Parts: sequence; C-alpha cells; structure tokens
Amino acid sequence: MNRLQNKVALVTGSTRGLGRAIATLFGEEGAKVAVTGRTVEDGRKVVASIRHAGGTAEFIRLDQADEQSVKDAMEQVVSLFGKLNVLVNNAAPTEFITGSGTGNLADKVDDIVTEISTENWRKVTLPSIDGLFWCLKYGIPKLQAAGGGSIINISSTASIRSTRGMDAYTASKGAMNALTASVASNYRPTIRCNTLVAGLFATEGLAPLLADPVLDAAFKNVVLTPRIGDPRDIAYAATFLASDESAYITGQLIPVDGGIGTYMPIPKVEAAK
Repeated sequence: MNRLQNKVALVTGSTRGLGRAIATLFGEEGAKVAVTGRTVEDGRKVVASIRHAGGTAEFIRLDQADEQSVKDAMEQVVSLFGKLNVLVNNAAPTEFITGSGTGNLADKVDDIVTEISTENWRKVTLPSIDGLFWCLKYGIPKLQAAGGGSIINISSTASIRSTRGMDAYTASKGAMNALTASVASNYRPTIRCNTLVAGLFATEGLAPLLADPVLDAAFKNVVLTPRIGDPRDIAYAATFLASDESAYITGQLIPVDGGIGTYMPIPKVEAAK
C-alpha cells in the first residue's frame, strides 16, 4: 500500500476496462487520480468506487478526438490536485475496433487497408494517434512543472503481430510504440516513458466473445499462462512503472500478454497413412 503516495495521476479512458483497473489500483496505492473518459455517468461511478475504498479521485471529461478537450483536461487536473506526476495513455476507440462496445465484430468499422474507408480509418486513428499526440503535447509540460514524472502508454500485441481486420488499430498502437523511445530520449532525464504491450484481457468488450466456448478455447490456446489476463494484471505493471521502484526503467516496450507475443500455435497435422 501507499506505493504512489503524494503522486497525482491522470489515466485516459479509465471509465471501463484496463483504464478503470489502473485508476482503481492507483487509488488503492495512495495516488490522487483523475479518472477520464467521454461518459460522465460511468466516470462518476469509478470515482465513487475509488473513494469508497478510501482513495482520492475526481472525474474529468476527456474526448481524445478533440484537441481542446485534451488541453482542458491537463489544465483541470493541475487545478484540482496542484500537479501531475503520472500520465497513463490508455484510451482507444474500442467501439470502432471491436464493435459498439458490445464485442459484436459485425458492428466494428476497423478492417484491412483495402476494405476500410478513409472516414472509418480516421474514426480509429484520430483519437488514437492524434489524441496520443495531444496528451503528450499538453501533458508533458505539466509533468515538467512538477519536476518530472512517468508516462505509461498502453499498447497491444496487435502492434507487433498481425491481427486481421484491425489495420487502423494496429497502425495506431505501432505509432505509440515508436514514440516511446523518442519521448524517453527527448525529455530525459526527469521524464520516463514506457509502454505496456497488452495481450488478451477479460474486459467488457471481450466478454461476449469469451462466452462462446469455441472462441474462449481459441483465446486460451494462444497464451502460455493458465488463463487470459485479468485487468488487474495490467494495473499491477502500470503501478510499478508509476512508482519510484521503476526509476531506472525508461524507453521500453514491456509485454504483459501471457506470452502471446512469443508463441505461435501450430495446428496438429495427421500423419499420412
């Protein structure tokens, strides 16, 4: 407990999924947490949960597809808490990638490059690439004003191995990976920047797919651990990177994926008779 005492953290996309787990654990570890997202009601529920557990949190509405919204959020966190020490770039437009927040792949707009429209490409990349840029552009000066801090990006194994039908998302997370070392280098020595490369996690968006026994078995077949990830798994890694325990770690891509990035299942082939 209290590994993040006296730190102020802003977690983008923290009204659900991995972001909510990160914000919740940060609160448990003593940080003052800015919960952000587009849905006010969901954000207030997360804040209430953190406060109920004894933590400190406030909700700030942040839409990563809107530059002014990002800029205002960075100003607001400092207004509320006096500083910013930890910036977690987690938000992604999952409704366009996995389908309307329902996990129904038929509802998604992301696709392979020859099939996705320019409009749909921008729906995914505007908040994911431009939004990341704006978070860094307006967040880094706040970290600098506090004497430095930690930037934690949440990427995906889709950025390093092919995932059919997710080319806009793949490009977005690839850009995040590429910026990691650049930011770490350009803003050293007081600001650290690392990226957690996330694998399969049992979030709301994936839940409908996991309910299908065939898909559930397929997902479990590509991880080397006994289960797919729980959102707390990524939260533990983020907490380490937010804490002073990771002071000597920067510019790194760190897999939190159950080994999926190192393993390619090979189908069994019946021997010829």
